[in-house]
Amino acid sequence: MRTATTYLIATLAFAGGTWIAPWMVVPVLAALLHLAAPARFTPGRLAGAAALAWAGILGWTAMVAPVRTLAGALGGVFHAPWWAVVLVTPAVAALLAWSAAVIAELARARSRRPARDAGTAA
Repeated sequence: MRTATTYLIATLAFAGGTWIAPWMVVPVLAALLHLAAPARFTPGRLAGAAALAWAGILGWTAMVAPVRTLAGALGGVFHAPWWAVVLVTPAVAALLAWSAAVIAELARARSRRPARDAGTAA
């Protein structure tokens, strides 16, 4: 139950953040959530939650707007079918969230290392 709650919190955070702010909120939220509770908000969970959030936004938008037409036009730019654009969209969110969480973890680990002497060679 705790994992489901964590996943739901992250998914709603990504969906709400993306709805309110540009796509750049995904890595920011992922880093903040991971730094706040690294055991609960793992990079994998955050990636899945971000993908689910963007898939939900895409699905809701498809009910009220011509997403297939837009995906077809965008796919034409990349010489890809419309469905490939639809599949890649949540994958982008997942990669943004995962990479931000991993970078946040590396930054945390680096900041916790003891400082070296100024006179010691690196």
